[in-house]
Amino acid sequence: MEEKSFDDRLKETELAIKEAELAKIKSEDEKVNAETDLVRKQVNENWYSGKSLGQIAAVALTVFALYTGIDQFFLTEVKQKEAKLAELQTKLLKARGDSLSMEIDSRRIRLTLLHAFGHLPDSLYDNALKQYWMIKWNDYFDRQFNPEGKGIENKFQEEDSVIYDAKIDLTWQGGSKFNKQEKWKDALAYVDSLNARKYAGYNDWRLPTLEEAMSLMKPKTLVSKISRIDSLYADPLFKGTPVIWTSNKLSASRPWYVRFNRGRCDNVVDRNLYVRAVR
Repeated sequence: MEEKSFDDRLKETELAIKEAELAKIKSEDEKVNAETDLVRKQVNENWYSGKSLGQIAAVALTVFALYTGIDQFFLTEVKQKEAKLAELQTKLLKARGDSLSMEIDSRRIRLTLLHAFGHLPDSLYDNALKQYWMIKWNDYFDRQFNPEGKGIENKFQEEDSVIYDAKIDLTWQGGSKFNKQEKWKDALAYVDSLNARKYAGYNDWRLPTLEEAMSLMKPKTLVSKISRIDSLYADPLFKGTPVIWTSNKLSASRPWYVRFNRGRCDNVVDRNLYVRAVR
């Protein structure tokens, strides 16, 4: 067998070394590939399977924005509810204040009515309270119930035996001599007699309501030149009737009437009552 030369043995050795290095590199490549396959398998089992880093980042930013939006939505809702709560609390405080004011006013009104008419059962108190508010709402003058009332600007026109008020379209019985009646039923009978004889050409005369009678009330007395007794809280055209009956009643035995000589309405028994009919 021919002995190999030194150069040949050197080349074989170098080739063997390269083959060994190649085998090592191949082994390492296989190991890396195996690990890569394992990672890819694990990745494929997750929601971000097959996505690039940029895609994952985009999804993450979207999720972040979504949660931020949700947080902002709930924060806005919370702020709105807090504002609504503050508004309701303000209304509650105001309602409590209004309620207290109403309670104080109610007690004051009850004392006023008690002073004017004495103790009244609930049913009669409600009736009196209704007339009290009628005076207040119309701003009629009443020394007890509305001393600051200004009354209304009547537009009186005196014609023959009647006084026409163009302001509220009412015609009053005129003249200076009037029928005095101690009882309400007699006052009604007197009005019937006016209709029977067609006083001033009309047959639809009646007793005025309390509201109509109070429309004649003035905040200042118009003093008579003859006697202070004749001074009335009314226009001089209505002299001769210091106290007049009305068609309204507080109870069956207590009709309402208006005292022009004292500047207020009343329903306590009085014998000096006159009829001033209206139509």
